Amino acid sequence: MNDKKGKCNKQELCGCSAPEWYWSAGLHDACITSIESQEFEINYSRPAENRIKNTLSFRIDASNALFDSSVKEISFINYKLCTESIDLNCRKRLFWIGDSIRKLDHDYYHYELQIDLRDLDRDPQVFTVVIRFGNAVVKR
Repeated sequence: MNDKKGKCNKQELCGCSAPEWYWSAGLHDACITSIESQEFEINYSRPAENRIKNTLSFRIDASNALFDSSVKEISFINYKLCTESIDLNCRKRLFWIGDSIRKLDHDYYHYELQIDLRDLDRDPQVFTVVIRFGNAVVKR
């Protein structure tokens, strides 16, 4: 069921079923052990489907996750971090508290994921990261 802000629960994605890559059971207490981004200059002379895409990858230790312990890595394709005040690169271990996803009506970004994270070593300890992206690849 959608709430007033357009966020969706784990089973429903704005009237559509959640994408097959989505971790519908939840990743609460999973640990993001490393974050890697690959930035490429877009070659607009190539067809859109053949262009190299920017990628943000989270490597995850989900062994302590309350629900879905199968996720090992999440890669966001054609991503944009919408939370610029938080530098993810300087953080060692982040714990996944929860997330919400919504489908966007946009040509370039198809989804927006809001993740609530906890970092016990740095301030702020609890914060939210918003990522817009075209697609995701989840390794289990």
